[in-house]
Formats: sequence, C-alpha cells, structure tokens
Amino acid sequence: MAEADRGIDPALKELGEFAGMDRCYIFRFDGDMTTLDNSHEWCAPDIEPQIDNLQSIPINELPWFMNQIQNNDIVYIPCIEKLPAAAAVEKEHWLSQDIRSVVTVPMHSGGALIGFMGFDAVRTERPLKEQDFSLLQTAASIIASAIIVAENSPRPWTPGPGSFIRQTGRKPRLWANVTWTGIRERSSKQHTA
Repeated sequence: MAEADRGIDPALKELGEFAGMDRCYIFRFDGDMTTLDNSHEWCAPDIEPQIDNLQSIPINELPWFMNQIQNNDIVYIPCIEKLPAAAAVEKEHWLSQDIRSVVTVPMHSGGALIGFMGFDAVRTERPLKEQDFSLLQTAASIIASAIIVAENSPRPWTPGPGSFIRQTGRKPRLWANVTWTGIRERSSKQHTA
C-alpha cells in the first residue's frame, strides 16, 4: 500500500486546503465491518493529529454517525454544538478532538462500503456549499479506487500518463485531475494503450 500512500497523502492535503478545513482523513472498515481504522490523515499547521488515537474503533461506539455512513449518506455537521440528542455520543467524541464542523463522505469499492473520507474544521465552524459535496464525493471515489487498485495490483504502481491502462490492462471510464483549484472531472472517450 506504500505506493498508494504516496499519492493519497498529498491529495488529502490539497483537498483539505481546497475545502478550507483543518484536518482531512480516511477511515477504513475492517473485513467484518466491526471496527474502523484511521489510515491516512493530513493536518493544517498547528492542528493536532488524531490518527494515533483513532485505531480499532468499534463502530457501535458511534451509532448515530455509523447509521448515516452505512446508509451511504454524506454527513455534514456545520456546528457540532447543535447536534441532536440522538448524536450525544458523537458530539462528545468530536468535541474531545476540538472539532467545530465536520463532513464525511462514504467510500465504496464495487458497490461495497469500505470506509469514509472526512474533513474537520477545528479553528472555526466551516460552512460548505452544495457544489462542495459533489467535489468531495468525486474525490472520495477516486481515492477509494486508488487504494483498491494498489492493494490488488501484483506490481508497484507507477504514476504517469497512461499508467492505469498500462498497469491494469483496463480502460478508465472517468478521468479526474486534482488541481490547486479543485477537482475537474470529464468523461473519457475510448482510450487505448
């Protein structure tokens, strides 16, 4: 997985900065969907990392949140302090990390939920716009695909033009570029190696 990590960590940084968030991360479910591990994290300067504190978390410890994620919902909480009583456990969990706003996007592979990508605002509450959610959802899909390809590839991943086709023998249906200004998406035409 080290090859995928080289691309994921910088992507989290760019996404976190683009979204104006203080922390960006990925959580992965274990094989039987009973625990979560924080596998990747980017933090803005002066923001305390949480990755070491967020390993092997039983999913039943965050019932309200996990219900949303397992229903494939994007969870957006602009103000943690205003969470409903049903989310009291999650409110305490997020406030213990000094989180003021959070958004999480489910990640899938082959239709199966494999984890989620999340963004925390620590310094101040962070409102998001409707178009931000589709961009974050696209980014989560791309990162999930990169993780799965890296985990299932018999060869190390070599980034570069045409490398997906060269290394997997498959033609992508979607090309996406993470840029300094966000994510641009365009459907590809039939590309050949």
